[in-house]
Amino acid sequence: MKAFLNWIVQNLSHIFSVIGILLSLYFGVWYVPDWLAENQREKIINAQKNLEQSIKELVFADTICSYNEINILIKAKELEISESYPLEPNEVLIKVQESFMQDRFLPLLKRKQLMAEIENIKKQIPSTNIKPKKKESNKAFILGFVSIVLTVLSVVIGIVSYYLRYIKEKEKDEEIANQINQSENLLNHVDSALSYENKMISVIKNFPGVKLIENQKIDYGFDVTFEYKNKTFYVECKYLIRSKVGLSSFERFVNQSEGLEGDFLFVYNTDLTNMVKNRIAELRKVLFLNTRRKIFLIKASTENEFEVELNKLLKVL
Repeated sequence: MKAFLNWIVQNLSHIFSVIGILLSLYFGVWYVPDWLAENQREKIINAQKNLEQSIKELVFADTICSYNEINILIKAKELEISESYPLEPNEVLIKVQESFMQDRFLPLLKRKQLMAEIENIKKQIPSTNIKPKKKESNKAFILGFVSIVLTVLSVVIGIVSYYLRYIKEKEKDEEIANQINQSENLLNHVDSALSYENKMISVIKNFPGVKLIENQKIDYGFDVTFEYKNKTFYVECKYLIRSKVGLSSFERFVNQSEGLEGDFLFVYNTDLTNMVKNRIAELRKVLFLNTRRKIFLIKASTENEFEVELNKLLKVL
């Protein structure tokens, strides 16, 4: 139980992010479209009630009521609800007849008289006035559809952003853990690192056509510098036991290469962290057209592996 609570505390931000995405999906895909449709239905129901009441007043009055007056009221309601009225004039009058029959305060004889008067109004409806029924609102459908599309789009963007942030945080954690591990290994394996460096230098020294440049090595600089076919090469060797090559080590190598012309070789024996791989991809874009400064990486655990890779590199340059 305690371990579970600790996990919740450590991942609280991720949990809230997931909850936020799910709530956005619910409100955008289900709640908002339903609310829009329900709101439109309420608007139409209220318009029908008001229209029925207005027609009842006209019919109940002693003056003669005509279809033209009814039609004007229907057009006014269409302007009010901003869409075509969902009922035909004949259907509107049927609803009015039903309303009169439910009015128990009127004598039955009076109700029948009003029903007959409405029947006379129905006969005035031109046959060309009949139109297809629109039981559902296109406006509500369109708004609901737009809400769903925008919500799904925002959720997808949110998921992608969350995933990228998670990957970035994971890479940072990996980098920190690797840096700690690397520092511990350096204290215990200094001799192994020097041996690895000397072996790589020996391979370079014995490569046909290579000329070492002496007195160029400094503690924070390159391990060896050499010339081959009128080109200058700067080499740094990185030997590790279990940890990967971290961003700080690689950035130090890149910074040391700034201001110099030539080809730069980074030789390592383990693997690269994801942040280093991303940094290499960035550098390749920046240095793609740079003919005076190029960076190469060679992974080699033994002298033979390094000799093979070095031969491949130098033969194509």
